[in-house]
Amino acid sequence: MDNQFNNYNSFENSDNQNRPVYSGYTTPYSNRNVQTNAQVVSNNSIGNQNRNSGNNKKKSHGWIVAVIIIGVCLTITVGALGGYALKTVMTGIESSISDSSNNSNSSSVPNKDNIQEPKTRADFFNYAVEDKDTEGLSTAEIAEKCCPSVVEIRTEIATYGGWFGQSVQSGAGSGVILTSDGYIVTNHHVIDGATKITVQVDDDHKYEAKLIGSDANADIALLKIDAEDLTPATVGDSDNMVVGEKTIVIGNPLGTLGDTVTDGIVSALDREVTVDGARMKLFQTNAAISPGNSGGGVFNAAGNLIGIVDAKSVGTDIEGIGFAIPVNVMTKVVREIMDYGYVKGYIDTGIEFLDINDYFTAMQYRVTTFGVYVYKVNSDLALSAGFQSGDRITKVAGKEVSTSAEIDKILEDYSVGDQVVFTVERSSSSSSLNLTLTLGEYVPSTLSNTPAK
Repeated sequence: MDNQFNNYNSFENSDNQNRPVYSGYTTPYSNRNVQTNAQVVSNNSIGNQNRNSGNNKKKSHGWIVAVIIIGVCLTITVGALGGYALKTVMTGIESSISDSSNNSNSSSVPNKDNIQEPKTRADFFNYAVEDKDTEGLSTAEIAEKCCPSVVEIRTEIATYGGWFGQSVQSGAGSGVILTSDGYIVTNHHVIDGATKITVQVDDDHKYEAKLIGSDANADIALLKIDAEDLTPATVGDSDNMVVGEKTIVIGNPLGTLGDTVTDGIVSALDREVTVDGARMKLFQTNAAISPGNSGGGVFNAAGNLIGIVDAKSVGTDIEGIGFAIPVNVMTKVVREIMDYGYVKGYIDTGIEFLDINDYFTAMQYRVTTFGVYVYKVNSDLALSAGFQSGDRITKVAGKEVSTSAEIDKILEDYSVGDQVVFTVERSSSSSSLNLTLTLGEYVPSTLSNTPAK
């Protein structure tokens, strides 16, 4: 059973906290001089012994003094050689550890020379996914790499009517930079109905954005700002995701907390959920998601973009259940919007359906039977098939239906150009009618802009 979840398109900016990295190594033995200490000890011993010896004993014990002197000389020689050897060994150890530390640091930092960043729309089509040299980054390194690729989005929606005439509603969300010259992806619901869209990038510069196109079914929108030298996200491959792998979410929660970083894991894959009436297949994460995160990025342990934040489950007893659009789905949608201004391949029946499932609505439309009705016929294909306003649809492809959602579910298995039989009841006919409809392709009646060039 599908669950109903809420989208977020509501609601600025916190400074990044940069952490210093220490890679030096200090040995506690570097200033120790073994040879000097040995000499001092030896000299003190000799001096004390000479002071305690009487003159009358020098002849009788001269050989003893000679032995002692020879022993001291040997001690000094051995000490010097030992000190030199120890110093040499310690110097080698220190050099080895320092080299190891430097090598470790250099391998953990992303090598931007190996990343072929997409500068323009054309580059995005040939963009090689996943930077293989940045696997296993720390959360701090991922934040440093990815925060410049996530933007804050603010919208204004002008409404008219009522006692107050025109009013302006504001909203906010997040987005992800795809190319260095200003293509940005976000959610359709973040910018839906907006009359003005403003994008704020990581260095606090603000740009007015143009809507290139959007797709409500996939909840993806493509924006363009007039900018250069932006930092695009490194696009990963969501087909390689596994449950339990690390996730980092970066966005603009509450519309006032840009560059917020939260972490978690991939909790589940291929979740079929219904978001604002649209059926979607998303992946689940337990990283903290709040209003304003919509359209932001979900990154993996390599700092690669693997998803676009879409929604979270809300409720009194619900925590840590968020959903994101897989990046491979986003990439397909974005490329079609870049080419055509909309997503090709969606079927269009050319019919507006009306669900009547309560007595008040039935009385309003003067019908006596609950069900799904033809409200309006909009295409030549539907007209030629014989549909009329007021027809009650009882079956599609031989399956009984009573709501428009059930029709949509059945048609998910069909493509543009396929023929489908609709069974309808008409008040002027005593028997059911079977009407064969050729499915057309959905094309927005008015595109927000011409396709990207």
